[in-house]
Amino acid sequence: MIDPEAGARSRPPRSGTRTGLCRPGCYAPQLGLVRFFLWFPHSSANKRRRTSLAPIRAALGGTIELDPCTEPDNPNGAERFMCLPDDCAALPWDAEAIFVNPPYAKARERWFNRCFDAATAGARVAPLIPAHTDTRIFHAALAAADAVTLVQGRLKFGIPRQDGRQMAASHGSAIFTWDCDARQLEHLGTTLRR
Repeated sequence: MIDPEAGARSRPPRSGTRTGLCRPGCYAPQLGLVRFFLWFPHSSANKRRRTSLAPIRAALGGTIELDPCTEPDNPNGAERFMCLPDDCAALPWDAEAIFVNPPYAKARERWFNRCFDAATAGARVAPLIPAHTDTRIFHAALAAADAVTLVQGRLKFGIPRQDGRQMAASHGSAIFTWDCDARQLEHLGTTLRR
């Protein structure tokens, strides 16, 4: 179990963020669930087009069986999915291949504990979170996961800004994995394994 009290930095939540609930559609500044089509900047397969979660899907064994934190129209194409108004972190995650892009800020700790619990129960799990290496939750996740891929560059959302460039995350990202084929993520950046 990841212990959030073991030192995740405390800061007030950003205006407009939700904590503890899956949140569809509006976490673009924190790399949340904005029409989850991301452009992994240094992937040769994604040079000039938006892409779905193909690398993560491949790492999970070819399918996303459960996405417990998405939008009602299931943009990630998971076989099963959960979204608001349900408290998706509290619902059962009875699946073998789980992708999670949780709300950020303090809520991330609760979701990461659920990822760890699902992995301990035997599921293949791949959460995508900010690569904030200065936080204790990041280090606790690093110690618990089988592998982590530090994505090179900043993920893009496939949403154009007024200047024509795509909206991008304000930080680096990391994909932690448990019992997944992390080789499928190597082209996205640097993958570290236990």
